[in-house]
Amino acid sequence: MTDDNGLQLVPVDVDAPPITKHSIPPGCGELSVRVTADGPTRILLIEDKAESSEAEWTALGRLGMEQQIAAARTSYGSSSSNGAGAGADVDADVDVYAHADGDSADPSSKQGGGWKVDLKIDMQAGVGVSLVDREELVYLSSNDIQLTLSGDKTTQSLDLSVQHIQLDDQTIRAGSDAAIFYPQLPAGGDRASARPPPIFQLTVVRSFEGGEKAVILKQLEVDIQPFCLRMRDELLLRVLELAPYLHWGAAAAAAAEARDPQVSQAATAEAADYIATMAQSHDSTGEVTEQTGAWRSTYFESLRLNSMRLTVGYEKSSAQLPGELETLKRELGIGLYPQFEGAVIELETFALDRPFADLGTIVDLIVEHHKQEILRQAYMVLGSVDFLGNPIGVLNHVGLGITEFVSEVGDGHLGSGVASLAQHVAFGLADGASKITGSISSGLGKAAMDSDFQKSREKRKLADKDVAGHLQNGFQSLARGIAFGITGIFSAPFKGLQDNGVKGLASGTVKGVVGAVAKPLAGVFDLASSTTAAVRTAAGQTLLMPPRARPARAIGPDDVLRPYRVEDANGRKLLLQLNSGDSNERYVSQITVSADHSTTLLITSDRIIVLGTVASGGIGVTAEIWYNGLYTYSIYRERNSRQNLAALTSAQQFKVYLRFSVSKEMTEKVQERLELNATTACRLGTPTWGLTSKRTTLQVPCLNQRTAQEALEQIQFAFAFFSERTVKITRGFKS
Repeated sequence: MTDDNGLQLVPVDVDAPPITKHSIPPGCGELSVRVTADGPTRILLIEDKAESSEAEWTALGRLGMEQQIAAARTSYGSSSSNGAGAGADVDADVDVYAHADGDSADPSSKQGGGWKVDLKIDMQAGVGVSLVDREELVYLSSNDIQLTLSGDKTTQSLDLSVQHIQLDDQTIRAGSDAAIFYPQLPAGGDRASARPPPIFQLTVVRSFEGGEKAVILKQLEVDIQPFCLRMRDELLLRVLELAPYLHWGAAAAAAAEARDPQVSQAATAEAADYIATMAQSHDSTGEVTEQTGAWRSTYFESLRLNSMRLTVGYEKSSAQLPGELETLKRELGIGLYPQFEGAVIELETFALDRPFADLGTIVDLIVEHHKQEILRQAYMVLGSVDFLGNPIGVLNHVGLGITEFVSEVGDGHLGSGVASLAQHVAFGLADGASKITGSISSGLGKAAMDSDFQKSREKRKLADKDVAGHLQNGFQSLARGIAFGITGIFSAPFKGLQDNGVKGLASGTVKGVVGAVAKPLAGVFDLASSTTAAVRTAAGQTLLMPPRARPARAIGPDDVLRPYRVEDANGRKLLLQLNSGDSNERYVSQITVSADHSTTLLITSDRIIVLGTVASGGIGVTAEIWYNGLYTYSIYRERNSRQNLAALTSAQQFKVYLRFSVSKEMTEKVQERLELNATTACRLGTPTWGLTSKRTTLQVPCLNQRTAQEALEQIQFAFAFFSERTVKITRGFKS
């Protein structure tokens, strides 16, 4: 029988049963069904369970994994460790559980077949990292870090959360401001109402089912909470200046040690070239160049970088930067950036489903996405610049005041609503006026062409001020502007004549005349800026800035990086308060030598500052011993004059002193300065006293022989470096 197409038709018995018996083929009768991946392709794999291979270990091998598990359990299993180092504090609780072939090391984990490892790390104290270049530039601190690692033969996962991250500007000119920090609640807000979520969260899930053909990530998700970024141009340049040194290693470090001006200029140019090269490390197709190496292909089932909100600020230094930084600033064009504060930028979520590309291409896509997001909101930065008065910030505060007014009135609180509206409007207008007048005064200060005047303005800006402090600073700025303007008419031509003769006299005269107009005007606008800043502070709507995580690290005259000590950091901070922020004078040690803690020796690279009770009744500078006026020093013991010596111990029977043979002229000049002001250290310039100068003796009483010996060792250390530096300078001058 055939059909219309000529095909043979087979008759079927409809009464026959649909299922017939057949012999069972070899096997256990059970099928194993699983989904695996080959690059971006999913494969449904069906095989006989009996014929499937036994559970395989990872590339490390079963024996190697067993050894690693045993070592991990021995070192970290259910233990707690505390560690501290130079600039780092770690407090960790680590739990490691591993099981293989159904025998679980964790009693709560019952899972048969294969192996599994769980690693949990909890660091409450966190980790700190410092960046140092002769002084500490930045300090990155983090706390409450939680890391969870788990894995078996097919999958590994990582979960990382960091509760708090803060990057502090540790340089002298930064004051107490932090560079990166959590946005703080407004003054008077309930800061302890709820624990904020972790600032950083990372989740990564990796699969090994694709073999070695590609890296397969089932999930990669990053979540960053809102944060604030404030940067100063000087700090940014100093960090960028280190880029070639960090890249080229020992050779660049040796060049840095030489401190040759030509080497410094070459390094500055190379820094700009290196930064530009790193910015162009990927070509237009996203392929990685030979300079950075080849990326391995990566497949993501889900890639997600959640939206971010950041508040950005940029501050320009009003004082003249060092020569090499000015050169780098011109090379990179940073000097063209305007100063702004409080620019809020919202970065939308970046998400890709099942991309398959090399990691370099993925990074390029992420960078391009965020670049476009920033460019799309460039108006937020432009509307926050200081010389325009931060109009967006003003509108935001006025809008917030109106919102709170409507909310309070709706709840029947008319008075509270009016007060809130007035507070926000006053703050917004005062903040805008303060920024405009501050920008004008900064421009006038630079037009005066007087570095001393600029430095005095810079130091006043660093002081922490309340309402009264703002007003006091404003009137002081006005007085200083008038004083500098009048004295500059005579001092600028005289200084120019000393430096460059007749040509210098002409340029000095021009500077004096311009400064006579610019400096008083700068003082007037400083007063206006300080007054509006006082109104802004009184409104009480400024975001509270977090204090530094810790004081800046102290580095001695030998430039040796030692473990961090809070005592040394506080001693360095005290020295900078006493010497008006002169970073060239290095801190060495601070030793309390008296039993009642009333006398302290502050030992520096240039002198010994004796702190004690002054005539006014407070603590101040009682004496100073400059090393170039110091001839000999020793420990002197004098028998106690008390009658009942038998009741005293052998150590108490003697009074112990540190005895110094010093220049009499130096002592007289120091005492003359201290009688006028004992709250700050003397500024004698670079005094020199010859060996023929008349000598006198100074004695500092000490608690005991041990204290005196400790102080003497620190003085010997500091004096040795001072003598070595003096000899080098003298030899260089003679040659």
